[in-house]
Amino acid sequence: MTPEQMEELRLEYERIGERMRELAEKATDLEKRMFDVLKEIMKQEDNEKIEEIRKNILGG
Repeated sequence: MTPEQMEELRLEYERIGERMRELAEKATDLEKRMFDVLKEIMKQEDNEKIEEIRKNILGG
């Protein structure tokens, strides 16, 4: 393998490494957003349960 080919290969590995880091960051951001959405869903479900209990108590 020539020095030029070795340099091309090294640069390609660097590009792949950078792309992997970018994808890992995106995955982390997506995971955070999914967790936030799940928290909102759970909060909404809790609010609905509270409202149902309140209606049952008041409606007797």
